[in-house]
Amino acid sequence: MDITYVKGLFLLFLIVSGNFIGNTLGCQIQTLFTYSMEMKEMLVFLLIYFTLNVVDNKLSSPFEHMKISVKIWVLYMLLTRMNLTFSIIVFSLLATIYVIQQQVDFKKGIDDLTKEEEEKYNKIMSLLEKVAISLAIVGFVTYLIAQKREYKGKFSLWKFILGKRRCSGINHLKH
Repeated sequence: MDITYVKGLFLLFLIVSGNFIGNTLGCQIQTLFTYSMEMKEMLVFLLIYFTLNVVDNKLSSPFEHMKISVKIWVLYMLLTRMNLTFSIIVFSLLATIYVIQQQVDFKKGIDDLTKEEEEKYNKIMSLLEKVAISLAIVGFVTYLIAQKREYKGKFSLWKFILGKRRCSGINHLKH
């Protein structure tokens, strides 16, 4: 996995977590962003796209950034539709990949990285990437099945993917 994906995902989650300043926007925009999950997902995609332009050190075409953005958005959709255990494991794996890549970059920067070490690091990161993606898919499917069982006839795949995000068990604060 290109480290750009991991950087983009972590930056995206920081941005999404910082949504507590939304009330600084105009009332009509606040209403749109509050009630339209489609608009929220479009904003997520735009955040990914523009975040890539900030964190990607390579010169890439807008089309290439768009393709990478779609991949990150799909991964984001998987990661945000899993139970807590899968989420923690997958995020831990992604964080590990990120730290290993930082170590590789550091050792390259001080010219202290042998070809063998780099190959070893790359194999480890490749394995962790495959495990993370596999767990994300399994976690997504497991959560999907659990939601179908919980909501039975009321279940909608559209709502599961793009539907209203009100978590049961969480008091939603009115600002």
